[in-house]
Amino acid sequence: MAECPDEVTAIASLGPLDAFADWLARIKRPARLRQIVALGSTSVLTKCESAAASERALAARLAAAELRLEALAADHGIAVTLLRATLIYGGDEDTIARIARFARRWRVYPQLMGAAGKALRQPVHAADLAGTCASALAAGGVGFRAYNLPGGETLTLNALIARTARQACPSALPLPVPLTLLLALARCFRRLPMSSALAVDSAARMVGDHVFDGAPAMRELGHRPRDFAPSATDLGS
Repeated sequence: MAECPDEVTAIASLGPLDAFADWLARIKRPARLRQIVALGSTSVLTKCESAAASERALAARLAAAELRLEALAADHGIAVTLLRATLIYGGDEDTIARIARFARRWRVYPQLMGAAGKALRQPVHAADLAGTCASALAAGGVGFRAYNLPGGETLTLNALIARTARQACPSALPLPVPLTLLLALARCFRRLPMSSALAVDSAARMVGDHVFDGAPAMRELGHRPRDFAPSATDLGS
């Protein structure tokens, strides 16, 4: 949008946080704007020290966007609620959907060897994020507040992959593979079932646990994420 109508009192941003912050800086701010709810990402925390330059750059852009929103809240009395999501699923092009497509096509799924397979993740469903965004809009508030929004279940990367693949293709079999080999193949083919930005130098980050405390969001915003049990609808086509 080239401009935002003056009568707008609240904005919900569900796209890239850095693009949203850039847009806010370009437009004439609506005179009646009193509230912003913006979806961010825990990548701002997990990728800031990545060995991959592209991941560090992403984390830096997200951090800069968060600071701009915090300044907006402080300088103009606008209530800003920042919602940092973990690994989102429930769409056609997310990481979980790509794992499912790989399992359907090849009838196998990667079982990561070593520490990588034991790394912890908290996938969160898009519908649960939508509900929490709506709750944040209804709750209002003052100043700048940031919340981490994990899913309802903490599970290992291998368990996440296996559960997804078996739902998509019950006959799929595990294929043990070292993380470094998987990352190298992903860099060559760019269609393997992990992140589209996989690179060999992101291995150290992938081995780490990505676990966040969702209690503040549960207590203050009513965040009630489901356990990780993706349905056929959640896994795309």
